Amino acid sequence: MLMTASGVLIRMSSESISQTGRNTQGVKLIRLAEEEEVATVARVEKEEPEDDIEDQEATEEHTDSTNSDETTEE
Repeated sequence: MLMTASGVLIRMSSESISQTGRNTQGVKLIRLAEEEEVATVARVEKEEPEDDIEDQEATEEHTDSTNSDETTEE
């Protein structure tokens, strides 16, 4: 995540940033106005949406109960 002194905020995935060789000048992540400057750079962890977490927990619970039913029949 990049934030400029004027409050412009850009969030990008690090996977979307191309890697460059040693002979290049780098990768431009943001275009700044002549007097603008980057104020902050921060790493933000990727979050899973709550719906996905709830679905995953429900699937795990269903799998656990199905497996326990199978073991009692044997």
